[in-house]
Amino acid sequence: MSDDITRRDFFRRTALTTAGAGLALSGMASPQKAMAANDKVVVGVVGTGRMGRGNLEDFAKQPEVEVALVCDVYGPNLEAGVKSSAGTAKTCKDFREVLDRKDIDVVIVATPDHWHALIAIAAMEAGADLYLQKPISVDVAEGQAILAAARKLGRVVQVGTQRR
Repeated sequence: MSDDITRRDFFRRTALTTAGAGLALSGMASPQKAMAANDKVVVGVVGTGRMGRGNLEDFAKQPEVEVALVCDVYGPNLEAGVKSSAGTAKTCKDFREVLDRKDIDVVIVATPDHWHALIAIAAMEAGADLYLQKPISVDVAEGQAILAAARKLGRVVQVGTQRR
């Protein structure tokens, strides 16, 4: 893997880290200098139940983040997810539609636990970085597969535990 990093990649990874820190340190001041519109981190959310909406709302507070797509198979959660995006996000019920979007930089996975590994690995293979809600997986083998995919593909993976 090359040590070269593009400007866009730098901003995307910095924004992801900032968004993650925002989850833990909500209420802190945002950076003084705004990023250009084309340097926005575009986010797709898969799973817009209670935790998914919380993640979506925390990411959306970051000025460099655009929540572009929300996905949930359950209609009321999908509607609530759109509302949490200030009504600007597109919707879908099939997570593969999120992965098909080449403009998505980060995928938030907040589905029922047994879907985490499959969607996480597919998102990384589609070229997205990942914010993965706990638990990472339902067994050790799935966790190892996620780790192997992240290392192989050079993706950033952050796990939301909200406890420590």
